[in-house]
Amino acid sequence: MTGNRQAALSRRRFLETTGGLAAAAGTAGLLPGCVTTTAALDPVAIGDTPLKDRTDKFIVGTHIDRKFMFHRTYRDTLVRDFELIIEAAPVLWGVVEWTRSRRDYTKADRIRDFADEHGLLLRGQSLIWHQVVPPWLETALGHKNPGAEWIMSEHIRKLAGRYAGRMQSWNVVNEAIEPADGRGDGLRDTPLLRTIGPDYIDKAFRAAAEADPEARLDYNEYGLHWAWQSGADRRRHTLKLLERLRARDVPIHGLGLQGHLSPDRDGSFNPRALRSFLGEVSDLGLDILVTELDARDSKLTGSIDTRDGIVADAFKRYLDVVLDFDAVKLVSVWGFSDRVSWLTKHDPRADGGLVRGTPYDKDYRKKPAWYALADALGRA
Repeated sequence: MTGNRQAALSRRRFLETTGGLAAAAGTAGLLPGCVTTTAALDPVAIGDTPLKDRTDKFIVGTHIDRKFMFHRTYRDTLVRDFELIIEAAPVLWGVVEWTRSRRDYTKADRIRDFADEHGLLLRGQSLIWHQVVPPWLETALGHKNPGAEWIMSEHIRKLAGRYAGRMQSWNVVNEAIEPADGRGDGLRDTPLLRTIGPDYIDKAFRAAAEADPEARLDYNEYGLHWAWQSGADRRRHTLKLLERLRARDVPIHGLGLQGHLSPDRDGSFNPRALRSFLGEVSDLGLDILVTELDARDSKLTGSIDTRDGIVADAFKRYLDVVLDFDAVKLVSVWGFSDRVSWLTKHDPRADGGLVRGTPYDKDYRKKPAWYALADALGRA
C-alpha cells in the first residue's frame, strides 16, 4: 500500500490564491506587535469535503494522542479527515529502550494495529532526538567510544526494522541544529555528536535505509520560518547540513518543517525568507514536508472569534508560501483538536483557557483554521 500511495503522488502546483480568505478589521486588545489582521472565511463556499479528499498531490496527516484514539468522536474525526498518523512517543529511543537491551514495542504496536484497522499510513517520529533518550545512553557512549556508532545503529536497525514496509516515512534525525551552542557548523552539542562526531547524522540515515529500504527518510527542524536572527541562523545551518548530506550521497529524501506558528509574537514569521530558503531546499532535489502545523494564541487577547481568525490567518499565510512549491509531499497538523493539543500545557494562556491552535475546537467543531487549511489544500 505504501509503495502504491507514494507512486501516485505527483508534485503539487499551487494555484494562485483568489478570494477565500480576506483581511477583516478588528484586532482590539491584541499585544503590541502582533499580527493585525484576522481571516474572514466563507464556510459554505469552502464546504465540508474531508481534508484528505481535497488533493491527490500530497498526503494529509495529523499527530494523534493514543489515549484518545479509541474515543468515538475523536476516532471518527481523525479517520474522516486524515490519511496518515504520527504518534511520536511510542517510537522514541527513551521510551522503547528505557532499560538497556530490553525493548518495549507495546505502545508502538498498538499505533500500527490502529493504523492497519483504519487503513491509515504511518510516519515514525523520531529515530534520533536529543530530548528523549534512555538514561543509560550517555554513560554507555562514553568518550570517543569505538562502540558508540554500533549502539546508535543497533537502535535504528531494531526499531526501523521492526516496522519495515509499514512506515510511509521516518523522521530519522530531529532538531540537530542549535546555533546557540557555538559550533561553526551549527550542530547541536549532544552525546552522539561528542562521541561519534558530526557524521553521526550520515550514519543514522544509512542505518535507517538499511533497516527499511522502502521508507522515505527525512530530516526535521523547527524555527525555519522565524523572522528573528535565530531563524536566519537556523535556515543557514540547516541548508549547509542538507548540502553536506547530499554531497555525501546520504539517503535522505526530504526536509520536515515544524510549522509551530506564533501569530501572538512579533517577528515570528518571515514569508520572504522562508520562500527563499525552500527554493534552495527544492533545488537540492529534496522534498518538503509540513510535519507539525499549529498556531498558538497563548498571548492573544480579545474575543474567541478574533483569536480564531488570527490563527486561521497564520495558517493561510504560512501555507501560501509552502504550498507554492512542487516539492511538497506532506501536510500534517500537530494535533487536530484543542481538546488534545500540546499547546495548552507547553505555552498556557494566562486566563487558564485552552490554547486554540488546531483546526477543531475541544468539541470537534470546525474552526476558521480548518477552513483555512481546507481552502489551501483544495487549491491543488
